[in-house]
Amino acid sequence: LVVLVHQHHDPLAELRVQPGSDADRRAVERFPGLITDELNVKRVSLHSGEAMLKSSAKLNKKTAAAKLGPNLKQAEASLDAMDVDQLRAANFILVGVQLEAADIAITYSAPEGWHGVVDKSTQVMIDGRITPELKLEGLSRDVIRLVQDERKKAGLDVADKIELHLGAEGELAAAIAAHRDSIAADTQVVKWHEAPIGGSHAATAKVDGQALAIHLKKA
Repeated sequence: LVVLVHQHHDPLAELRVQPGSDADRRAVERFPGLITDELNVKRVSLHSGEAMLKSSAKLNKKTAAAKLGPNLKQAEASLDAMDVDQLRAANFILVGVQLEAADIAITYSAPEGWHGVVDKSTQVMIDGRITPELKLEGLSRDVIRLVQDERKKAGLDVADKIELHLGAEGELAAAIAAHRDSIAADTQVVKWHEAPIGGSHAATAKVDGQALAIHLKKA
């Protein structure tokens, strides 16, 4: 199964797959957790029925113009009226001229806010819209990564419990407050401090351009 790789740090809401084969369908049904983890999406779903992506076709003029000659404009008008599925054959006739698949460029477009790709007969579409909730979750994941980095720099073992202070303002502070439990679970926090911790390992960082102060010590 070929998937649309999501590289944004914020999680996205959904990956939707319209499988073109039993193998692709089984892959989604058997490994939804792997797909959501690898692509940083909240859920993956299967789609059936009408095609998710809108397809359109245009002549590849580099190869088709010489074959069509003065019939080029007529061929373009005929192509606009044809079903794209009719154009997938290796060879076909357009305005009396035999063309090949390479003479046609087929493109696909997704609904507004979505991004899609096609591999053979399988279509994959991902929701690219970032809600405020997803934005805060993305920021919290960046905070977790930075705290983990500082744990290593402080010489702590993976299993060591810590006391932690995180200093932030605005949107970043809201993200930390909303996801305090997951930050604690992932970074082994057993005690939070509202003020900087004296004698602790301290660092400053930027999260999406916003200042973050990190103070931690072994519990």
